[in-house]
Amino acid sequence: MTDQTIRSPWARLAFTLLAIMWTSGGWLIVFDGGFTKTFRYGSAPIRVDGPAGLVMAYILMALGVIALAVVLQSLQSRRWLHILAAACVLLPPTLYLMAA
Repeated sequence: MTDQTIRSPWARLAFTLLAIMWTSGGWLIVFDGGFTKTFRYGSAPIRVDGPAGLVMAYILMALGVIALAVVLQSLQSRRWLHILAAACVLLPPTLYLMAA
């Protein structure tokens, strides 16, 4: 298998920023209890909350974990650091929602 790590510091920065944006977007959905979807041609906005909003929040946070894993892989980090990063991103919203 060929080595597929990212060597460009700009690509690492881009993936780091994507991880931050996706994770913060997931947190915004969790804290707000959902999100609002508006369509282009003047229709009324639709509020998406409950399980559908939670699924969207976890999708965004999973994308954040994937982007963070790409950055960590490019830095040749250990496997336990990947697991720790995934736990740090996905565990807090789960605990927050269980406590609410």
